[in-house]
Amino acid sequence: HSFADENGYIIKLKDPPFSLFSAENMSDCDDKLRVVNKEDKIYAVKNLEDIYEYIPEDMIEHIEPDFEMSLFDAPNDTNYYSYQWNMELINAPDIWESGCFGQDIKIAVIDSGVNPHDDINGNLIEGYNYIDSNTDVTDLTGHGTFVSGIIAAVGNNSNALAGLAYRAKIVPLKVFSGKTTNVSYIISAIGDAVDTYGCNIINLSFGDTYNSPLLEEKIRYAVSKGVIVVAACGNDSDSRINYPASYDGVISVSSVGSDKIIDPKSTHNAYVDVTAPGKDVYSLLYTNNESQIAKSSGTSFSAPIVSALAALCLNINPEMNCSDFMEILKQTSEDLGDEGRDDYYGYGLINAKNVLDFLLSGKDYFVAPLDYNDEIPSSVIYNNTDETASLFSIFKDSSGMSFSKENIRAKSGNYIYFTSNDQSFTHYLWKTNLCPLLKNTFAVSYNNVLTNEETN
Repeated sequence: HSFADENGYIIKLKDPPFSLFSAENMSDCDDKLRVVNKEDKIYAVKNLEDIYEYIPEDMIEHIEPDFEMSLFDAPNDTNYYSYQWNMELINAPDIWESGCFGQDIKIAVIDSGVNPHDDINGNLIEGYNYIDSNTDVTDLTGHGTFVSGIIAAVGNNSNALAGLAYRAKIVPLKVFSGKTTNVSYIISAIGDAVDTYGCNIINLSFGDTYNSPLLEEKIRYAVSKGVIVVAACGNDSDSRINYPASYDGVISVSSVGSDKIIDPKSTHNAYVDVTAPGKDVYSLLYTNNESQIAKSSGTSFSAPIVSALAALCLNINPEMNCSDFMEILKQTSEDLGDEGRDDYYGYGLINAKNVLDFLLSGKDYFVAPLDYNDEIPSSVIYNNTDETASLFSIFKDSSGMSFSKENIRAKSGNYIYFTSNDQSFTHYLWKTNLCPLLKNTFAVSYNNVLTNEETN
C-alpha cells in the first residue's frame, strides 16, 4: 500500500471476526487506533505501521486514505427578520393543514453540531461529537444550526422561524469543527444514526469528489434499514460528481431561488434527483450568546427542506422507505428546465401540496399523528371528500363515550374535546376508529379537566 495522507487511513478487517483490541493490548494501541464501526470491523489509524504491530497484513480486507470532506456552504449574510418565501414556494401550508408537522420523526443532522438557539432547543435530542468523543455538539461554524433550523425550527411559538417539519426531532451528530473533516467520522455517525439513535432520516449537507467505498457501504446499510438519506449535490457551478450525494439510494438535491431558476453555483450532473429552495433562504444563527436569524445560499440548505418533507410523508405513510420517497418525488415534483428529468433540476421542484394529494389519493379521511403542542395532545382529521363529515361516522366504534349526534362541518377551528379515565384510550381511538384523509380540517383533542357532560 502506497497511500500518503496526513489524515491517516481507514481499514476494514476480514472475516472471520477478529478482535483488534484484546485485553492484553488494548491500553497499548488505544492512542493509535480509533474505532469507526466495531461491528463492521472498521478502524481509523494514523500510520499503517501502528496497525501492523497488532495484526498481520493478511487480516486486512481494505485500506483507504481517511480523506477530508468539505462543508458546501456556511451562513455569511446576517439578516434579523423572517421572510420564508421558500416555504410558500413549495406549498408547505397545504401539507401543514393535514396536521403533519413531523411528529415522532427523528432526523440525524450529520454536520457541525447545533447551537442552543431558543427556536430549536425544544426539538433537539442529545447527540454526539465524533471529533472529541463526547456529547458537546457546540456548532463552531453555524452550518449545522442553519441546516437544523430549516428542518425543525419550532413552529407556532411566536418566535423566529418555522421549520418545514417543525415537530420533528433533530439528532445533532457533530463531525465538523471547521470546513473539513475526515470520512471516518462520517461513517461512524451514519452507523450510529441508524443503530444507536434509530433515526428515520439522515441529512448530509457536505461532500467531495473522493469516492469512499466504506462510506458508500455504510450508506447502503442505512438505506437497507429503511432510512431515508438526503444529500446536497454541491456548489461547484459545474458537473463534477460529488459524494455522498451521487451514491445509489441517496436523494441528491440541487438549489433554486425564489424565481425557480437554478442557482448558478449549484452543481449539475446525472445524479441530481430534485431541486428545492436554497438560494437566499433564512434560518437560525446563534452568535454572541444570542439567538438570531441569518440568510445564506447553497445546496446545503436545499437538502434539509427535502429531508423535512420526508418527515411529513412519514407521518402519512410510516412504512415509506427511501425508494418509496424517491418515487413520490418523481411523481409530484414540478417539472422545470428541460422537459422530464434533467441534470440541473432533476425531476423538478418539490411540491408539498402535490405530495399530499398523491399520498391521500383514494382516501376519504386522514388522521394525523398526535401533536403534543402546549402539552395538550390533539390530532387533526382531514376530510378528503366533498361531503360534510359526520362525527359518529368517524367515531363509529366509540361505545361508552358521550358525543354530540349532530353533523360537524369539516372546517378548521372546530375542536371536539373528550375525556377518559384511561389516557391511553385516546391513542386507542386514534389507531382503531379513525381512518386515513385531506382538503378541510377539524381537530380532536382531549383534556382531563372536562367531564362527559361538558363534552359536545
